[in-house]
Amino acid sequence: FVTIDAEKMSKSLGNFFTVREVLKEYHPESVRYFLLTTHYRSPINYATQSLDEAAGRVAYGYTTLARLDLALGGAETARASENFLDAMRDDFNTAAALGVLAMELREANEGLDKRTAGWKERLAALRANIGGAARILGVFEAEPESFLATWRARHLAAIGMVEADVERLISERQAARKGKDFARADAIRVEL
Repeated sequence: FVTIDAEKMSKSLGNFFTVREVLKEYHPESVRYFLLTTHYRSPINYATQSLDEAAGRVAYGYTTLARLDLALGGAETARASENFLDAMRDDFNTAAALGVLAMELREANEGLDKRTAGWKERLAALRANIGGAARILGVFEAEPESFLATWRARHLAAIGMVEADVERLISERQAARKGKDFARADAIRVEL
């Protein structure tokens, strides 16, 4: 069953839509991620805020994978962690499995930032865990840089911009900072 903002979805209430309509607004992988956040036996509460959050999580995952692949020189062998598999064994608890995946993504970003002793081995293990979980769930399977380029273009188009507009604003902000026009630099930062 699907509810919309905690109200039953139905044609008679006028809150009915199709998957095709949702896919015009959201990337299919964001929709999949959103659906995985709810246990398969529970009703799905459709809310644009939840889909926006799922889209952000997907972008975060791909950004992390791009960083990992750059640091490690490519994707590693995929195998899911025991914590992830335990969540899946617990009555196909995809919400808990996504929690494990989120923890591994966060740990990978922290490891990339700190690069303490043994970082490369730990990050390779995390990359393999993330890759294995991604294959099971059907998320993060695209090439990260390609996905992110498409994602950026889609979001920029939604606000009437292209990548060149962003690059221009970045250049203007750098020039404003160099010229000590901090008010203008801050305004551009907010716009970006």
